[in-house]
Formats: sequence, structure tokens, C-alpha cells
Amino acid sequence: MMLAGLLLAAAALLLAGCSPVEAPQMMEARGDQCVEPVEVIRRDHMTILKAEKDRAVNLGVRNPDHSIRGCVNCHVSPTASRDDPATHFCLNCHTFTAVRMDCFQCHADKPANEDYRHALNPHGPAHGFQLADSKSLARDMEAILALEGQEQ
Repeated sequence: MMLAGLLLAAAALLLAGCSPVEAPQMMEARGDQCVEPVEVIRRDHMTILKAEKDRAVNLGVRNPDHSIRGCVNCHVSPTASRDDPATHFCLNCHTFTAVRMDCFQCHADKPANEDYRHALNPHGPAHGFQLADSKSLARDMEAILALEGQEQ
């Protein structure tokens, strides 16, 4: 019992000397505002991207505002290296949180066109795509959920 107490005291003493880990420095985005509130996008971006992928692949419906290309075009520097957390927006945070990221095995990790920058607009057409209305989005999501139910 005394040994356990000594070990606990030693661990507490060691931890007392540790400083808190600083959060990564987030690079400035190019757009005026994100397509979702920051706290939502930080927590749910993978869920949003997966749902958009399912809609695009299964139903052929694309929403450029919630695409990985839109994220990269707004947040990633054209000179960023996918291997350097100090320069790549996505890798910066994913390295800090120890999350493995495999998006860029298939997707481009740099903006498509360095000269073309715009604010993302969730309420209008962009890049030649017309956004669907809420009724068709709800119908598409029901179809995706039905497909997922059939797979199980």
C-alpha cells in the first residue's frame, strides 16, 4: 500500500512539471466565413464530408459548398506540403489530435487554381452547380439512409 502511495506521489510530481500542450496555430482561411459555424465544422467535418460523398457517389448530387475541394481551396496554401503540419491546414490539426488522415491519397491536397479565390456561398450556385432545395435534399438523404439500411 505504501509503495502504491509513493508511486502515485512520484507520478503527481512528474506531471506537475509538465506544461500544457499548446493548440496548433490555425492558418487564415481565404473566404469571408465558413459554410458552417466553426464549432460545427471542427466537430463534424468528417460526418459532413462522408454524407456529401454518399450523395455524390450514390445519387449523383453534388454540393460544392460541402466538398473536400471547397475546403482545400479555401484553407490550404498553394505552397503547402502534405507532409508538413506547419504549412498544411488539415495536417496541422490532425497531427495535433493524433488523427490519421487518408483523404489525400485520392483527393488533391492543394487548391485547384491559385488565382481563383472567392467566398463560399451556401445560398447560391457555385462552380456551375445549382444547389438543391431542402425538399430534394431531404428526399436524397432518405434514399441514402434506405441504401445504408439495405447494406446491413
